[in-house]
Parts: sequence; structure tokens; C-alpha cells
Amino acid sequence: MPTSKSGNRFNNSRGFSLVEIIVVLSIISIMSVVAAPKLSIFFSGKRKNVSLVRNYIAKTFDDAFLNYRNNYLIIHLNEPDDKNADRSDGLFSGTNSLSVLNIENTKFVLSQEKLLQPLEFNNNFIFDSVLMDDTTEVQNGYVIIPFYKEGYSVNRIIYIRYNDDNYLTVFISKFEKEPYIFEGKLNYENIWKASQ
Repeated sequence: MPTSKSGNRFNNSRGFSLVEIIVVLSIISIMSVVAAPKLSIFFSGKRKNVSLVRNYIAKTFDDAFLNYRNNYLIIHLNEPDDKNADRSDGLFSGTNSLSVLNIENTKFVLSQEKLLQPLEFNNNFIFDSVLMDDTTEVQNGYVIIPFYKEGYSVNRIIYIRYNDDNYLTVFISKFEKEPYIFEGKLNYENIWKASQ
């Protein structure tokens, strides 16, 4: 093993030069600027909210099938609708939230299931609109999505806006328990192509 005259092989090491330290610091700075938007999305609760939506829809499906009763998932969109102003029961008057209703004695009532209690979301995660089967886009008020006791639902696309200008597409497939979730704003045709 080569050594210096004094017998210590580390004697001639000088450390890092000022230029090397500046280069490393500039690389770290550039990386932090690139990573900051991704970290803000992560810390804003997007991941948590996506998980809540996915699990809430799956639980709605399960509860309908296992308890042999129809559940009605209500998507309360961010923009209210005046047509519900006269309803005194309050079941359809929420905004930016999810709830599940059942029918008892020909009337809608909130589900008594503990995991299906109304779920509200903050302004960083907005239920923007719902795309119906006929491609009509509902942008205000609420949308009712039935989950039937026989184990199926209807095809629907929910558009969720997060961090002001980013979109998620939540696709509820007729015979699937859990929804599919895509980045961006996709329509039925795009989803069918993506699933091929």
C-alpha cells in the first residue's frame, strides 16, 4: 500500500475546493426548485384525499352488496345549485363533499353505516364536475350515483381539481368495486383506450 514519507497516506489530502462546494450547492438548489411543486402536492393531502375517495366508493359498493340494499352515492359538487334551496332536509345541500343515502319508507335518509358518514374536502381538492353516460357534464349541485344490492352501479366520471389547475379523473365502472383514478381530465373514449 503506497504511503507518504511520513507513513500516513492521508497527509496529502486537501479537502474540497471552493469551486466543488459551489457546484454541489447549485445542484442541490436546482433539484429543490424542481422537487418543490411535487412536495407541495404531496403535503397538501392529495394522496390522502385520493385514498379517501377510492375507499369511500369501494365501501359504498360493498355495503350495498353485502347488506343487500341500494346505496346512493351523492357527489356534492363545489358549485351549489339553486334548485335545492327549498329542500328542508339538507341531504342535497352540501358542497364539495360525499355522502351516501338509503331509501326508507319512500324517503331518502343518510346511511347509518359508520364508514359512510358524510365526508367533506378542503379547497385544495375540489369536486369540479361529473360526466354522465351521455357525455353531459354536470358542473353544479349534486349527482346521485346508485349502487345496487345486486352488485353493480353505473358508469360515471368524476373530475376533481386539485392545487388550482391540476385534474384527476375518477372513473366508476359499472361492475368494479374500486374506481380507476387517472391524472388529467379524461373522457370515456380516453379511458377505454387507456384500459386496452
